Amino acid sequence: MIAKKHISIFAVALMAVAVVVCFLAMGYADTLSEKLGGLGVKMEYETRLFDTDAPISVNIKMDEDEWKKMLSNAQSEEYYVCDVKINDTTINNVAVRPKGNTSLSSIAMDPDTDRFSFKLEFDHFVKGQTCYGLDKLILNNNYADPTNMKETIVYDMYQYLGADASLYNYAKVFVNGEYWGIYLALEGVESSSCLETTEHRMVNCISRTVWILVEPCLRRTPMMPLPLIRGIKKGQANSGLDRETAAVSQ
Repeated sequence: MIAKKHISIFAVALMAVAVVVCFLAMGYADTLSEKLGGLGVKMEYETRLFDTDAPISVNIKMDEDEWKKMLSNAQSEEYYVCDVKINDTTINNVAVRPKGNTSLSSIAMDPDTDRFSFKLEFDHFVKGQTCYGLDKLILNNNYADPTNMKETIVYDMYQYLGADASLYNYAKVFVNGEYWGIYLALEGVESSSCLETTEHRMVNCISRTVWILVEPCLRRTPMMPLPLIRGIKKGQANSGLDRETAAVSQ
């Protein structure tokens, strides 16, 4: 019993130290990053796809019947397989589907247009496949924005303020070689995204390390007296509180 008590005290103390270290890491993130040579990860797609000096070209290659089927069932948001050529690079077996909320339903009900926004997932059918390290590419149709600029201005504002924001670029979209229009290409927030700030990376790293150390201690430490637990398991609980406790313990 004494050993279990000491384990509990050790676990609580370690968690308290972790909280303090996390706050210190957040407060001195810039200094620590400079000392460590920087913690950011530069991905190839940042310059390959999101260099806003020139728009990228995206050609979606897909069986015509499958394409029509996907558009006619757009609101189901089901993935279909296609090949995608981005600038001079072709990626096979890419997942594609229409996306959106209000814009999706509005376009689906509009008989005069089928210019949906699209989501491309490179690793949906082929595990680990990326486009220059990018898992997901969003193609927004800029619905109800004739300027094609509103969303980009917001992203520029976020980046100017140092806040997390997806990378973007304009894209000339083609479907089987047919020009489909100018879209806004966005970095999908997936495992490849470099959206976490230095503070987030530090805090996540510290918290995960502490949890690895503390979690075994917590598993060995009973959260209530063992006689009470045994009594509950034998059906000796009558009150609503005891029944709730019993449900948790089981």
